[in-house]
Amino acid sequence: MQETEHRARQTEEQFKRPTIVCIDDDPDILVAIRLILSKYAVNVIPAINAEQGIWESLRNDVDLVITDMRMPQGDGEVVLEC
Repeated sequence: MQETEHRARQTEEQFKRPTIVCIDDDPDILVAIRLILSKYAVNVIPAINAEQGIWESLRNDVDLVITDMRMPQGDGEVVLEC
């Protein structure tokens, strides 16, 4: 029984959809990125500023962060430092 559960967990992890956090203060850019990435088997989490992006990155098991480098409320460098 334990071996079956272990194999099921391995299979689930192999096919886990990557999670991407997209951070931009322009909602139109977030929509465009989400539209482009919708063609792939990924989870997209949008964030409207650096603080929200950092929070989402820490709260979720994130594989990739795409960030705007120039935002009024904290820039991309702040995100990368975290």
